[in-house]
Amino acid sequence: AATCALTTAAEKAEATPQQRAIAAAERGDATELARLLDADAGLMDTTGGTWDQPLGHLAAAAGSLACIEVLAARGYDFRQRCRGDNAYALHFAVENGHLDVVRRLVELTGDVEGAGDLHERGVLGWATCFAKVREDVAAFLLEQGATMDIFSAISLNRADEVRRIGAEDPAQLGRPMSHFEMHRRPLHHAVRMNRPEMVRLLLELGANPDVRDDGQLTPLAELRGDADPAMAEALVAAGAAMGFREAVAAGNYPLAEECLALHPDCLKPGGEHEEIGRASCRE
Repeated sequence: AATCALTTAAEKAEATPQQRAIAAAERGDATELARLLDADAGLMDTTGGTWDQPLGHLAAAAGSLACIEVLAARGYDFRQRCRGDNAYALHFAVENGHLDVVRRLVELTGDVEGAGDLHERGVLGWATCFAKVREDVAAFLLEQGATMDIFSAISLNRADEVRRIGAEDPAQLGRPMSHFEMHRRPLHHAVRMNRPEMVRLLLELGANPDVRDDGQLTPLAELRGDADPAMAEALVAAGAAMGFREAVAAGNYPLAEECLALHPDCLKPGGEHEEIGRASCRE
């Protein structure tokens, strides 16, 4: 697969047709993409870019509706999945918040769910559970019939849906995310998304305040510097254990010092919190 970006005149002159097609899709150059595909229909199967993705995925991530139309006019299969995430082009349009492209891809695929991606989130999850919540995209997907799971409900601050899901299947309160997300549970997710109302609700419904992900992090340890302090208060009130890592995350430095005094080797190589020691050395 071709992966190089074409930034200079010399690179463009020496580029293969595959590299040119990839570059056109990535920068949203529909005219160039159409010219290349008309000259060689076999280029429709080209994959490339940073993650070795099909042309439709590259165009969708770039938000190029014009390139999507060029591909659609030539019979491109928008239900094909990429290797890395087993996801549609639609997933990447959703993740990047390109609502116009999302609308068109839903029309072209006839699938508003997108189940089967390796993150196990489906299209709505890609709109709500990653770096940025795409509320306009999520609203459109829900209007089209997308299924809300507990993680997307938490991201969207939908207490009614969290209650409904928990009542219908209490096991969902402890449902793990995929291994890509370290099998974090809903309570971890609520903390990472900075949703204090959801933290309180999940605890009210019986979520375990000390549940651990694959990195042995508890929800309390997921707190970040800009986290709403109400989340730490709710977790501690619910009985969450406060060890060294949790104390650091919650900003309780006197307690962190007490823990360190009791376990002075925890930051050293091989210690329980070795990675915190390494991070401190880098700062």
